[in-house]
Amino acid sequence: MFDVRGLFVKGNQGENLKISPTGLGSNFEIFAVFSCLCKKAYLDGTSKQNAYLDGTSKQNAYLDGTSKLAVDNYELLKLYKMKKPLVSPLDRNANKETAEMADFYQETLGFTPNSLFTMMHRPRIAYAFMEMNKAVMENKGRVTSGLKRLLAYLSSMTAGCRYCEAHAIRAAERYGSEQDKINNIWEYKTYPAFTDAERVVFDFAIAASTIPNAVTDEIAENLRKHWDEGEIVEILGVVALFGYLNRWNDSMGTQLEEPAAEDGVKFLGVKGWNRGKHGY
Repeated sequence: MFDVRGLFVKGNQGENLKISPTGLGSNFEIFAVFSCLCKKAYLDGTSKQNAYLDGTSKQNAYLDGTSKLAVDNYELLKLYKMKKPLVSPLDRNANKETAEMADFYQETLGFTPNSLFTMMHRPRIAYAFMEMNKAVMENKGRVTSGLKRLLAYLSSMTAGCRYCEAHAIRAAERYGSEQDKINNIWEYKTYPAFTDAERVVFDFAIAASTIPNAVTDEIAENLRKHWDEGEIVEILGVVALFGYLNRWNDSMGTQLEEPAAEDGVKFLGVKGWNRGKHGY
């Protein structure tokens, strides 16, 4: 599949074009915005990414998502590579608070994220995040721990944060997501293991994570058909939590931990995942 997560390419007239997904699988659709001219383009995945750029001369652009790459993803990602993280994380033994935090995350993830050690430069931020994380990820019923981690992955994939993608997919396995669903999350719209209720959650997660926001009345109504108001608050809570993490880690250039990197390759490598700007 043509990987367009959070990349910038050049349009026919040299404009910067940011591409991020609003759909997946056989219904792959891309919402694109010219950052300098605010032009829009829609790429239709059902017709081999035959894209029409809405410029003054209606130029046609063709992206072949099955055999050729119109742009070299790896080369583009290198444009945003940082030489080192914006701020260095504290050592886990820097003080009593960092040691306690490390113990908590050792149980949940198997390691403490570097992002938390960075937040600990201002402990109130780290503790506020930890409390929010506990509240959002608390299992209240039908919005299961596994479902929350899968929608966190799709939200992070939409935002283009490779760090959070790897963390979310690792957590999905640790918190009970079925292996079949992890392996086929990109085809959630058509893969039979997913329920209609799960599909509308994933549609919503992707739309809510898109910039500009792509949640429509249709998406909202479909969500209400399957989930009550409290459950919808839980679902959006996950998207919002990872919105914070996506921006924190991509802007910080947080170094990806080896256990998360290994799971990123294991579960996401087949779709072209790599560490991006999170490897040094």
